[in-house]
Formats: sequence, C-alpha cells, structure tokens
Amino acid sequence: MSIIILNEDIGKPNQAEDKLKNVIDFNDKSLYTLEQFSQLFSGEFRGLICYYKEKNKEAGNRSSWFKDVNYTSIPFEHIKIGRKDGYKILKSDLLNWYNTSILPNTVLITEQDYLFALKFSIACYIKMGQSPHGLAEMDRDMNQRLSNDVLGKLAEIAVMKHAKQYGYDIGLAFDLWDLEKKDLTDYQYEKDIRTINGKEPKLNVEIKSTKYRSSMQDVPMYTTREMDNHIFNCLIQAKLTLPKTHLLNFLNLVTLRQNISDSVKYLYNYKNDENEYNKLLRETEWKDLPMYISGIMNKDDMFEIGAVKETIPCLNQSVKNKYFTFSALLDNSQETFRKFYANI
Repeated sequence: MSIIILNEDIGKPNQAEDKLKNVIDFNDKSLYTLEQFSQLFSGEFRGLICYYKEKNKEAGNRSSWFKDVNYTSIPFEHIKIGRKDGYKILKSDLLNWYNTSILPNTVLITEQDYLFALKFSIACYIKMGQSPHGLAEMDRDMNQRLSNDVLGKLAEIAVMKHAKQYGYDIGLAFDLWDLEKKDLTDYQYEKDIRTINGKEPKLNVEIKSTKYRSSMQDVPMYTTREMDNHIFNCLIQAKLTLPKTHLLNFLNLVTLRQNISDSVKYLYNYKNDENEYNKLLRETEWKDLPMYISGIMNKDDMFEIGAVKETIPCLNQSVKNKYFTFSALLDNSQETFRKFYANI
C-alpha cells in the first residue's frame, strides 16, 4: 500500500490526516493523537521536500547556502500526477519511521514539568523583562513570550529525560530561581547543559524547541560581544505543540467553576449552548504531552546565512546572520544519541 502526498498537502496537517489514519492505530493508548502526528509528519516532510528540490537543482541555480548533507529520513519517491509533482511513501516505510525514529525519541511532558517551566518563565519575564526576538526579528508580546519560554524550558526537560534513557544525568540552566543572584547580564548566554553525570560538559549544546509543524530550526549567528559568551558546538532539537489553551489546561477551571457559576448561567442564557462550556472544560483537562527529540547536528554541518539577507526555505522570509537546518536532516538514531551523550 502506498500513501501519496501531493504538493498542496505538504504543511497542511488536516488534509494529510485521512491518508495517515489508516496506517497507524491512533487509539486512546497511543502516544500521539492523529492530529499531533499529522502535524509532526507534515513539518518533517515539508522540510525534506524543500531540501530535495534544492539539492536537485543544477549547481549554478542552488542557493548560496546549499551544501550536500546526507539524510536518512522519511523515504519517498518523486512522481508526476498529471502536471503536478507528487511524492509517494510506502505504508511500510512510514510505519518503520514511526517505530524506529519517532517512538524511541519521544518523552512525555507531565503536569509537573509544565508547572515548573511555567513558573520559571514567569520568573524570567519578571526578572529580565525580555525574550529573544523570533525568526523574523519581530518582538513578542507577553503571551507569546511566556508560550515560547515555556516551550523552550520544556525542550530542556525533555532532553534531560531522554538522556536518562541512555544512563546520563543532565544538569540544566535553572539557576534563575536563585533570588540572591543580582547580575543576570550573561544569564541568557549560559550553556543549556551545565553538567552531565556531575561533570562539566566538553561541548556547548544548544537545545532548541519548535512546534510539530515546523520544518526547520535556526540558531542566531552572533556578531557582537555576545559571540564570546555564546559559542555552541552542536544543536539538539525537540518538538512540541502546546495546546492553544495550555494555561487553562493547567488551571483546569476547577476553582473557576465554583467562582463564576453566576457568570456561567449568564453565558448559558446568552449563548443558549451549554455544549460550548462543557467542551471548554474537556479541553482544559490535563493530558501528558508527547515531545519528540528530533535529532542533533554539529554546527559545522548547518547551513549559514551571513550578513546579507537571503530568503530562507519553507518560510519565504529574508533573514541574516543565522545558522539553520531542516528538521528532517537531523540525526536521531539511537547509536548517534548514545555516542552524543557519552561525548558531551
């Protein structure tokens, strides 16, 4: 059995779901829901196709950032469907990718993990009052900052849990809780991994978070004094899409239900639809979230965009001073992770 993904399906998870739901049994005991895996698959595959198209251009027409990188990601066959490009994936290959790459590199984010990351992110916002700009160099409002900072810290927690599966204890950069620490000037340039099995790591590892649907990962290429404080040797990426109501998920509305009963009655009369309220309550019940450790890559193997702005693939945005790579090019074999943790 084959699965055919057309161009217009790439990056549109909902359209890909019908093609995926008959391949993997997404029941209540599954680690991922169909929607989560559909998003994850769409992001990985979209990046892979971007890279495939660039790789197959004539050398003179390739982007200046292009360099050949070996990948062992989702196997696919390029086919023509009428005048359109299509991409055929065998059911057996997709299942093999799911079982050998996705499941072994997935850890569960618990409510306690989320609570810790949320408290840390609020403390970070209060003490530092800032968060790095996004890929497009645009500032973020408070809600965006908290969501991004929570996701970033959950990525570090996920890597810590993942490393324990290989017998390594990682110490993370959570010392912002030290209320006596007055000088936070260089805090944001500290190493993500402070210790491994009680010893200082030999490598500076950049742990980056992104959403399931993301097809790539970037790391800033610092060009000022920050460079001396922020030299990284390799990237490790973790993927998770927080529910849109993740703050309410934590609150769980248990207390709110008691305190806003009068308001709820008013809403019942106003909307004349009790189901909307019940649906919200169901969505705010906590459920552990799967976070995918999508792989690692040495900085020297990442693509580079220098001081002159270039259009970055998949996003159609012009950026400068960035290292970046596609998620599908990251190495996440168990043997690679075993060597990685042993040699940090």
